[in-house]
Amino acid sequence: MDYFDLEREYGTLSRAFANTTCRFLVVSFTSDWLFTVAQSEEIVDALAANGKDVSYCNIHSPYGHDAFLLEPQTLGALLRGFIDSNYEQIAGHENARAAKPSRAILQLRRHDQAKRARVDYELIDSLIEPKSRVLDVGCGDGELLAQLIGDKNIRGEGIELDQDLVVHSIQRGLSVIHRDIERGLDQYATDSFDYVILSQTLQTVKDPEKVFRELLRVANRVIISFPNFAHYRCRLQLLFKGRAPRTKQLPFRWYDTPNIHCLSLKDFDRFCEGLGARIEKRIPLGKSSLRPVKFAPNIFATQAVYVISKYEASSRS
Repeated sequence: MDYFDLEREYGTLSRAFANTTCRFLVVSFTSDWLFTVAQSEEIVDALAANGKDVSYCNIHSPYGHDAFLLEPQTLGALLRGFIDSNYEQIAGHENARAAKPSRAILQLRRHDQAKRARVDYELIDSLIEPKSRVLDVGCGDGELLAQLIGDKNIRGEGIELDQDLVVHSIQRGLSVIHRDIERGLDQYATDSFDYVILSQTLQTVKDPEKVFRELLRVANRVIISFPNFAHYRCRLQLLFKGRAPRTKQLPFRWYDTPNIHCLSLKDFDRFCEGLGARIEKRIPLGKSSLRPVKFAPNIFATQAVYVISKYEASSRS
């Protein structure tokens, strides 16, 4: 195994995987000094660059090269979910296996257990054409991807930072890469996807401009949803209570919130203008209705969904 070198045999890793047709699961361990995380990520990047069906999880472990023997719960959940989903795919139930819940529901972090209004999922579903190639950035437990596979027969992939959510998504039979979007999307060629989705994630990334430019590079269209921090309830709580707002859409307390950017619809409009991006659709939403908020949306919309494209791509709509 120590002398196994695909790159030496084929010239590049990309060439080594060019003619493969199977699904791939790549697993690394954070403390493995022999088969390093960087080596595993090179394989993942080569597969992704070739448009192959690949899932990847970098399991946090302090046990070094012996981690694969000492992390049976996480590794077992990954392998079991991946094998089960492949069996169901071969048996002809691909859409059904993606939509159903996993057999072993992992305990998720409190952030992910918070009840949040996800009416944006239904709207995003309606915006995507059948059989499209879709990348969901910050895909969470894979709920939206599973819904799109079932409803629209898309070819879906996800990127997620949280290890537990990656495991959960792979257990559902989804193709998900464990990675921080802040590192970029270099593994994907320009216009690799019809759509990239960034749902309720923009306000949590450190460098929105860098992330947004990468999304526009790899996809024809970007679908963005985010909570509106200028909603009137937020304004009133600040005005009369003098405290950081908490609403159904923003359930977190100031000291444990994942949100690090407080933006409004007007802020995002100006952000797109500054990047030279074209707003194809701007859909302000209320608490639980798919009907757009038409009157003073920057005040009365709790969240918004945008469809964005590069200006040069507008003629393809």
